[in-house]
Amino acid sequence: MWHVTFAHTANDQTIASFDCEITRLSRYVSPKVGELEIVIPIPNAEVGVDAARIFDGAGKTSMYVYRNEEIWWGGFMDEAIVNSAGEYPIITVTGATFEAYPDRREARTDETLTNMEQVEIATWLWDYMQKSKGGNLHVDTPAQKPSRRKRTVTWKRSDAKTVGAILKEVSNRADGYEWMIECFNDDAGMRRRKLVTGYPTIGRPSSGITLTFPGDVITYSISDSAQDGAISFQARGKAPDPVGTPNPKGGAGKPSVKQDPIMSKIVTDDKLIKAGYTLTEATIDRSSVTKVSELDDWAELAKDLRSGPMTLPDITCRIDNFTQTILGDVVNLRINDYLWPMSKTGAPGYQVNVRVIGYEVDPGENGADDVVKLIFENNRDTDAIQRSPDN
Repeated sequence: MWHVTFAHTANDQTIASFDCEITRLSRYVSPKVGELEIVIPIPNAEVGVDAARIFDGAGKTSMYVYRNEEIWWGGFMDEAIVNSAGEYPIITVTGATFEAYPDRREARTDETLTNMEQVEIATWLWDYMQKSKGGNLHVDTPAQKPSRRKRTVTWKRSDAKTVGAILKEVSNRADGYEWMIECFNDDAGMRRRKLVTGYPTIGRPSSGITLTFPGDVITYSISDSAQDGAISFQARGKAPDPVGTPNPKGGAGKPSVKQDPIMSKIVTDDKLIKAGYTLTEATIDRSSVTKVSELDDWAELAKDLRSGPMTLPDITCRIDNFTQTILGDVVNLRINDYLWPMSKTGAPGYQVNVRVIGYEVDPGENGADDVVKLIFENNRDTDAIQRSPDN
């Protein structure tokens, strides 16, 4: 059911395919990079011929993981290790999804992109990388749906910035966007790689997919934590330049006086206070922000996303009712058990809509079900507190 195909990265021509053990398979919406680890046994000379073709391919070979005819993973072959204990050799291969490529390239020109649609910056950067000799991954970069948000970004060769750092600077913001590289077979059966962006997110807000326990869901865990939240917020920005300048003709000049950082207004979730929650406070650092109005926006966003406790489910489920296109979609999770029994009207005891931002697959062996752990979005990360453009 599962197999891995190896291809030349430069032209995507297939080298070999293997039925093998998949020990790790993960894929996510950017900026997190998915991983793959597979083990290829070589029990005879016929398999050995194919394995010899791919063993020295690290750095120039791509890998695709298929479940039946669907591509669930596409990316680079980064390392291959051969081991043998006497019976027959095995090759362990590891790799990263194509989203890793911008972090492996440096922006080696002086550029300023002025007042450009932010999702077009992603297209520009991918085209920039692929124009280089040896840098063309044949990732299609079609026109993207606009976000109606323009940005200016600048860098110099001497900065030695990676393209990935620039992408994060533009996209990983409160009003930024998401991107990923989609691998798929087109209508003619040809493999394709394509840049996909989404503003504010990738995926369908209502996918029509319902996951139930018991049923599709095999195990669940739901945490309710107030440790990373608060009730009242403020944001702290950049400190103005020191007051005072040295005398250009010599002498003491005016003494330099250090200025305090600028601060936002204080915003408090009064509804939670009325509901009985104890007041807790937090300050959001935005050391590059120089406008109080922008700091006010960050404080308001923190209140909207980080107030009070955070409830987040964690599930493993059977894979048969969806494909890799679930990435980015919002699904409906329903639970009926002794803790959350179904109501007399048939309503689920527990029900929540959650967005899938990643998956980690455990392919079944010896006839067992394929199992996938779905990674759900933590809304508190969307205010860039965990993934700040300053980092």
